[in-house]
Amino acid sequence: MRSPRAGEVTLHDCLWLMLLSMGALAVGLLAGEPWGWPGAIIGLIVGFVGIFATLYGILLIAVLIERGWLPRCHRGIHSGNWRDPIGDYEIERFGDDFGYRCPCGFEYMKEGRRLMLRRPDGTLEPCMVWKLFRGYVRDEDR
Repeated sequence: MRSPRAGEVTLHDCLWLMLLSMGALAVGLLAGEPWGWPGAIIGLIVGFVGIFATLYGILLIAVLIERGWLPRCHRGIHSGNWRDPIGDYEIERFGDDFGYRCPCGFEYMKEGRRLMLRRPDGTLEPCMVWKLFRGYVRDEDR
C-alpha cells in the first residue's frame, strides 16, 4: 500500500535541507578563510557530508530505538518493548506474508510504517502508523 502523500515535499523536508545547507556553507566559509577558494570548496563538501552523517546518525538512532517496538494491542494489554521487540506477540504466516498475533486473538501485519489489522476474511484495515519521536499512534489521530 503506497501512502497518498508519497513523493510530496513537506515543510519538514525543507527545514532539514536548509539546516544541512547552512551548516555546509558555514564549514565551507570557515575553511575558505585560511586556505582560499580550494579550502572553501573542500570545506563545503566535507561540511555537507559531515553534517548529513551527523543528522542521519541521530535519526537512525531514533528510528532503531522506536521502530522495532510493536504497539499495544486493541485491548491495551500486549505489546513489544526495546528489549524484546516482538514482546507478547507471536509471528504468524498468513499465506505468503508474515504478521503478528497477540494473545487476545488480534492479527496484525506491518506495511511500511503502518500496522494493519488483519480481519478474519483476510482484508487489511489501517490500525496504527509509526511517527518519529511519537511511536505508534492510532491511524485516526494523524
